[in-house]
Amino acid sequence: MSELRLANQPYVVRYPVEQYRDSDMKEIKVRFHERETMPDKLEKRAKELDITVEQLVKRFICTGMQDYETDDGPAKPGESLDDFFVQNGVLKPK
Repeated sequence: MSELRLANQPYVVRYPVEQYRDSDMKEIKVRFHERETMPDKLEKRAKELDITVEQLVKRFICTGMQDYETDDGPAKPGESLDDFFVQNGVLKPK
């Protein structure tokens, strides 16, 4: 019964807007039909890698985006780690 319930639940990937406060995180929902086997496969693969399904989905997103190029050139230095991420397009400015 829990497997069927899991199949009907969307997987949610959250992106931090600020330092990991749930209320400030954007969500992208991925829904699967109850007969689809992908949720079970994601859970099995995540368990094999000893990570959460959310972490596995984020890996897939990063892999899918690695061919996405910008004209920014080499990384720009920052005054802090947060500033470095902002300067190089990983985070939005506060």
